[in-house]
Amino acid sequence: RTEVFVMLPLDVVTPSRFIADPAGLGGMLDELAGVGIDGFMVDVWWGLTETSPKVYNFIVYRELFEFARARGWKVQAVASFHRCGGNVGDSCDIPLPSFVLESQGIWYEDAAGVQNREYISLFADSTPVVRGRT
Repeated sequence: RTEVFVMLPLDVVTPSRFIADPAGLGGMLDELAGVGIDGFMVDVWWGLTETSPKVYNFIVYRELFEFARARGWKVQAVASFHRCGGNVGDSCDIPLPSFVLESQGIWYEDAAGVQNREYISLFADSTPVVRGRT
């Protein structure tokens, strides 16, 4: 049998690191339990979990995982190292950590020199971002 997972909304965790609507989420998950899913997938946003260099906070995600544990489900936690939203019509806006946004030489850049700060360039693997960290 193939396992079935549902993707939680991108903004299930707020920029201030709270579950957006715990009661509503619980009700939605209870309804989904009735159709036999195996778990959910959720983006774990870098911009929420490491707001200062090497200082991590996963508390809200642990709270979110309890929703799965209470239903006997599995979780697919996806480490999302890009910006969430921020464009016209997007319902959420979770930027990269500020210490990353302050960095130079790590962004994709077009022919006109316009930088895209939604995610770090793949070519920046060996570029120090903060205190020698790549």
